[in-house]
Amino acid sequence: MVRENGYVNWDDTLKKLGIDTTSLDTVMGSDKVTVIKGSRSNVFSFKHDGNNLFFKTNLIGGEEFYYAELLAEELAKDYGIPCASYDLAKICGHTGVISKDIRKENATYINLKDIIKMYHGEVINNFDLLTISKDLNNYYKNRENREEILATLYSQIIDIFIFDVLVAQFDPFNLMIMEDNGKVSMAPIFDNEYMQWKDRKTGFHFGVDEKLDSKDKDRALIAFDRFLSISNDVFIKKVVDKMWIIGENNLEAKFGVIERKTGSIIEKQFVPTPVPPDIKNRFMTMFNDYRKKLIEVLNKHIEVPIVENGRIKK
Repeated sequence: MVRENGYVNWDDTLKKLGIDTTSLDTVMGSDKVTVIKGSRSNVFSFKHDGNNLFFKTNLIGGEEFYYAELLAEELAKDYGIPCASYDLAKICGHTGVISKDIRKENATYINLKDIIKMYHGEVINNFDLLTISKDLNNYYKNRENREEILATLYSQIIDIFIFDVLVAQFDPFNLMIMEDNGKVSMAPIFDNEYMQWKDRKTGFHFGVDEKLDSKDKDRALIAFDRFLSISNDVFIKKVVDKMWIIGENNLEAKFGVIERKTGSIIEKQFVPTPVPPDIKNRFMTMFNDYRKKLIEVLNKHIEVPIVENGRIKK
């Protein structure tokens, strides 16, 4: 497959799979393609080399959303959270991202929002750690290894919460629980395109134990402050230890990784594909501003304040 300006062109591959690539509509109308309904993007999946692949071309944020997926993946690696792997892709002239299905063939999955719906009768607009804790406790109450399951899930969900706060990923509605050979854990995260989106103040949906209904304050910072106020030293130390992930030097390094990932061979030499300057600059500016606000909140809860780059002051 040919990569053009960072994007892998999938048209010829889809043709070989017997999919009509006259237009995106003909692709999505193929019986070899499964369209994901209810999405804010055009999302569909298809089989290739034994893998189920998802292509997403977003109609809201465009190219910025695609790079958000790639950047969130790299930041999740730094944190230690499993995440779907994304690449830039183009189908019928429509740019987007492509990823391999995170689901294992013999494992079972349930979306966290579906568990919450069981006990509340509806899909709620905001997640909070207290509700999640109570509902998981009910859901697994009859399992012999209930304590082990809950300890694992609580730990992993708190890590995801901290990560979502650090990167301002405000759309956590695709959190899935995986059961594989009797082992229960959170599945890899995915759909992080809204990371650092401009509507962060009213859009953050992951709280602690209160409704996030403020429209005049940054709800991610409200949730962060509340979490730190009830956390013990272990969790506070974890937050401090992870702040470097969104530091300016690490963000620059991650953009370098993305540029190499999306690079191509030109005249027999590998050439990285530069991240569009406007997209890189916006992310750097947003993170720099947001990181300062996070540090202000964090310093309220620790004895030894940290400096702007996220490292402990000696």
